[in-house]
Amino acid sequence: MSSEWQITCWYVIVLIPLALLAKMSSLWLAGIRRPAEIVSGSFFLAPWLSLPSWEKWERLDAGASKRRLLMVSCWPLPAITAVYLFLIPMIRAFPLWLQSYLAVVPFWLLIEALGGLCRLLWLSSGRLLPAINIRPWQATHLADFWGRRWNRLFGDWLHQVVFMPIRRRPKTAIFATFLVSGLVHELLVSLPFMIVYGKNIWGLMTGYFLIQYLAIRIESRLQLNALGKRTLLWLAVLAPVPLVLNHGTLLIFHLGG
Repeated sequence: MSSEWQITCWYVIVLIPLALLAKMSSLWLAGIRRPAEIVSGSFFLAPWLSLPSWEKWERLDAGASKRRLLMVSCWPLPAITAVYLFLIPMIRAFPLWLQSYLAVVPFWLLIEALGGLCRLLWLSSGRLLPAINIRPWQATHLADFWGRRWNRLFGDWLHQVVFMPIRRRPKTAIFATFLVSGLVHELLVSLPFMIVYGKNIWGLMTGYFLIQYLAIRIESRLQLNALGKRTLLWLAVLAPVPLVLNHGTLLIFHLGG
């Protein structure tokens, strides 16, 4: 097995127990007795990490609703296939820092494709899974991007398990949320990279998410108009991209390296 596939396998090996711990912590913090199927089966088998995400599911109607869902869920699959066949080989020819920027759209497409695949696999249950991303390009400011639009499966868990217990201290709650996000990403990316390649990239992921926290604090202090908020949003999210789409991330998802 090649090193790139080894690191992908290690990513999955680390992801599974982390996901189970996330689900258990969500149930524990809910503190309410739930229907038996949540604890005994469905909740732990589903791609949801938190009860708030679970509770967002909708029941599918037959016919037109399923056809629309199929169209919405399927379009990223041929798109990401084309990216891997034609774009990624070209990306690999560039320096690593430039590969990170060039991989932004492919990484987004990959997330959309995985989310769409999960929705399709769960069609037989009659449940409509919540979308992972909610049109992130329409975000108006940083809190809108991270709190409502990007990676809601993980974001809902962070909101329930990290933010809400200390929400009376909002600055601390926001800091803790981004810190925990960074640490989880370190385990998912930096640990497999060290195991397979014996190299240290610890701190890059945490650094990226702490930059997001600092940007939110700056935004809260400045009286920015709508254009200023959008400018700060995309500067904060995209400028430090080499920290999050680092060598380990690119190798795990076969987006470069």
